[in-house]
Amino acid sequence: MSKKKTTPLHKKARWDKFCLEYVKDFDRIRSVRRAGFKTKSDKACHRTALRLLSNNVYCQEKIHKLLKEQEKQAGKTANEIIAELEKIGFSNISDYVKFGPEGVRLKDSGELTREQLAAISEVSETETKDGGSTRFKLHDKRAALVDLGKRFGLFPNRQVIDGKLDIELLPPIIK
Repeated sequence: MSKKKTTPLHKKARWDKFCLEYVKDFDRIRSVRRAGFKTKSDKACHRTALRLLSNNVYCQEKIHKLLKEQEKQAGKTANEIIAELEKIGFSNISDYVKFGPEGVRLKDSGELTREQLAAISEVSETETKDGGSTRFKLHDKRAALVDLGKRFGLFPNRQVIDGKLDIELLPPIIK
């Protein structure tokens, strides 16, 4: 009669903790440490994380499940979040203002699409006895593009361990 190999509960508890920590910031080394694994170096943490992420089906399924739950709790899908970042990242100032020899004039908000309006961070007007000023500001375009670039693997996180360059893989896009 063959024995079915079972995983001790204390191991699964640590794996669960690792998965919960990993989906917070996708930092493998810190996730291993916060989960309570007894590792002495960054290199050992890195190896432990790779083992859990690459070879451990339980951890892979748990992380996938946690990401799905996060998506539900946020009320938005990954695609909707990416669409919002795209509105900001691909906004163009000429969609909002006209400028030339006569000066700078804001376009009427009725002329703007819902997508264009989503990229606006602030509009304010100040009037004084000497005149006034209008302030117009878009959300941070560079930050939105960097977030999109990271999400699509254009700017991988890099970490140097013992003089070797290890590339941190980004989590898969959940659909």
